[in-house]
Amino acid sequence: MKFAEIYDKVMNSYYDPSLENIEKFLKIKVRKEQDLAVKQELTLLLLICILRRNNIETKEMVDIFNDLVYLIKTVHINILNDYRASSTQYTRMLLDVFYKTNIYRLYIVERLYDQLNFDNRARAIRVMRKDLERTDSLFEWSYIKYWYYWLDKVFSNYGTSFWYLAMMMIFSVALFWLIYNVLDVLYAPNYFVWGEWVQRLDYYIYISLCTFSNLWADTSMAWNLLLRILFGLEQVIWLVIFWIFVILVWKRFD
Repeated sequence: MKFAEIYDKVMNSYYDPSLENIEKFLKIKVRKEQDLAVKQELTLLLLICILRRNNIETKEMVDIFNDLVYLIKTVHINILNDYRASSTQYTRMLLDVFYKTNIYRLYIVERLYDQLNFDNRARAIRVMRKDLERTDSLFEWSYIKYWYYWLDKVFSNYGTSFWYLAMMMIFSVALFWLIYNVLDVLYAPNYFVWGEWVQRLDYYIYISLCTFSNLWADTSMAWNLLLRILFGLEQVIWLVIFWIFVILVWKRFD
């Protein structure tokens, strides 16, 4: 059977009896293949083939998944190094093909894991796919898209992690608490009457938490444009985090 026929059946067939024979064929090819790029492509097709034929996760599937993660990362690094060493039309084409084909195929794998309710695997594949999309956007000089992916990564690990969101909340509150303290040190002699700076550390935690959560902002502190901008910025960050939280909950429990 030709590779094009195997690819078509694996990518487009459900419950096809021939998938069993294709799976056996791909396992043999994966074991024998020495070229990492070809092996990565065969491993990805093998995983898709197995996912189409099984509704439980076996140790073999876990091993193939781990092999795929390793191969994609390794091949990506190799192709990037070749492109950086010799930025020719050929190496650029190889990198472009790598991104486009793997982003599409990883999306298929992610959907299959979702359908089988293997949530942890689906999230891991989503993160890998989005990382490739982020790098591809930089490769394509699409900087707006790149920063969108970067923010999505930082705030929620591409919509997969409440932990990332919690860490960003803590970091934001702590950052603005530090900024308010620094401004107090710089301008306290002229503008503040609340005693010594050390005794007011807890006050700025309170200010930062209230401003961040949009519960309240001490407008009496907004004695210049910089502080007004900082208050507004902290509240905007809270709104962004809140809506990311809503989207995460919707995705997780939909």
